[in-house]
Amino acid sequence: MLKKFLMVCLIFSLPTSTLARYCTYKIKKGESLYSIARASGISFKKLLQINKGRIKNPNRIRVNQTILIPCKALENLGNLCTYKVEKGDSLTKIAIKTGVPLREILAINNINIKHVLKVGEILMLPCDKVLDWEIIKKVELKDTEGFLSRSFKIRGIKFLSPTGDTRKVAVVGNRIDIPLSKGEKIVSAAKGKVIYAEHSINSMGTLVLVKHSKNMYTVYAGNDIKWKIREGQYFQRGWIMGYALSDTVLRFEILKGTVPIKPEQIIREVK
Repeated sequence: MLKKFLMVCLIFSLPTSTLARYCTYKIKKGESLYSIARASGISFKKLLQINKGRIKNPNRIRVNQTILIPCKALENLGNLCTYKVEKGDSLTKIAIKTGVPLREILAINNINIKHVLKVGEILMLPCDKVLDWEIIKKVELKDTEGFLSRSFKIRGIKFLSPTGDTRKVAVVGNRIDIPLSKGEKIVSAAKGKVIYAEHSINSMGTLVLVKHSKNMYTVYAGNDIKWKIREGQYFQRGWIMGYALSDTVLRFEILKGTVPIKPEQIIREVK
C-alpha cells in the first residue's frame, strides 16, 4: 500500500499561456528538489520555474512542504496513475468500483459533481486503486447460482431482499444478479437515504446508491427499471423503490464503506 499523501489538482497558467494541470506534492524525508525532478521525469529548471514564488532557496526545503508538479509526472513518482473512462462510467460508479471517495476524485481532477465524463477521458487516481481495479478486470468472473433469502442480517442490520421474497439468483464477483419479471416491484433493503440516483448510464441502465446506518450502503443497477425515488429521499425497509418495465435483471450489491460484502455471506446453497 502506498503512503498517503496530500494531492489537490489545480489549473494554473504557464508563462507560455498554455494551460497545464498541476497537483500538489508533499516532500518526504530524504528527498531533494533534484531527486524529485529526476524521479518525476521533469527538468530541475522546469520544477523551479513551476514553483517560482513558492521556493525561495532550492537548497532549503523541509519535510511536508508542498510543491507543484505536473499531475502526469506524479505517475513517475508512484502517486497518481491514469484511469481511462469506460463506456457506462459515471463519477459515482468509478468511486464505487475503485474505492476512491467521490470527493477525492473531484479534488484530484479539479472537477465538480456535474462534470460530464466522456468515454476515453483520462482521470488521475491513486495508483494503488487503479492497479487494484485493473487486476480485478483481468480476473475471469464466472456465474454461480444460489438462493437469496427474503431477509438476512449483516453487521447487525436486518436487510430485506430487493424483491421481498426468497429466489434463485446469480453471483458475479461481488454482485448479485436478481431476475425480475415485467411489472415486478423493487423494495428498499433497509431503512436509509438515497444519496445518488442516476437514471441513465448507458449500457448499465440506471444506478441508485442508498446509505444506511453503520456506514452500510446498497447499490441497485439495471436496464428497463422505472424508479419512484429521488436523491435525498428517506424511506423505511420494504418501501417500494421502483418496478421493472420488462423482464430484466437487477444488479444488487451491499457495501461496508467502499468495501463490498461478499455474496457468500448472504447467499445459501451456491452451486
